[in-house]
Amino acid sequence: MTAMPVYDIHTHCRTAPDCESVLCIGTDIDLAVPGGLYSAGIHPWDLERDGFYGRLQALERLAGMENVVAIGECGLDSLRGPDIAFQKEAFMEQAATAARVHKPMILHVVRQFDTLISLRKQSGSSERWLIHGFRGGVRQMEQLLDNGFYLSFGIGSKPETLAAVPDYSLILETDGKCPVHAVQELAASARCCNVQAIRDASARASCDFLGLH
Repeated sequence: MTAMPVYDIHTHCRTAPDCESVLCIGTDIDLAVPGGLYSAGIHPWDLERDGFYGRLQALERLAGMENVVAIGECGLDSLRGPDIAFQKEAFMEQAATAARVHKPMILHVVRQFDTLISLRKQSGSSERWLIHGFRGGVRQMEQLLDNGFYLSFGIGSKPETLAAVPDYSLILETDGKCPVHAVQELAASARCCNVQAIRDASARASCDFLGLH
C-alpha cells in the first residue's frame, strides 16, 4: 500500500472514507469500503461469550484485507465489560490474529497496564502494540515505552507527557471527539513548535507504526 499522511490514528467518525485517518469499524465488514484505512477488532465493552467466536471469524476475514491496517481497538478494562479473565482470553485471541497477518494493534486499556505488559511478554509477539488515548504521566509513559509499546494522544492527554514523548511515538488521534487540528494544536503548544511541524512528525510516526511505506 502506498504511504499517505495519517494524521488521526484512531477515530469512530464515519465521514467520507479517506487515508488521513484510521476508522475503527469493529467487525462490520460493510464499513470497510474502498478509499479508507481501517482498524478492526472486538472492544472489551462489546465482549459476550455467546457469539464471540463468530465475531472472531469475522475479524479474521477483515484482518486479511489490505485496507484494514491494524487490529483493534481491543484490550482490557477494569471498569467496564465482562470479567477480566474473559477479557484476557479474548485479547490474546485477537493478538494471535494480529501476529498471523503481521499487523499492529490498537489497544483500549483502563487500569490494566501491568496485566498488559505481562500479556505482551507471554504472547511473544513482535508486532507493534499501541495504547490509544493515553492520559498518563511521564513516568508511566516511560515504563510503557521501555516495554515496547507505542502510545497515541488525544485532546485529554497531559501537555507534559506530550512534551516528553519521543518523536517515534508522537502519534495523534481524535477518537471521534474533536477535529484533528485541535489535537495538533495541543501538541504544538506542549512541544513549543508550530502546527506544521507536529503534522509532519505525527504523520511520519503514524505511518511508521502502521508499516505504510
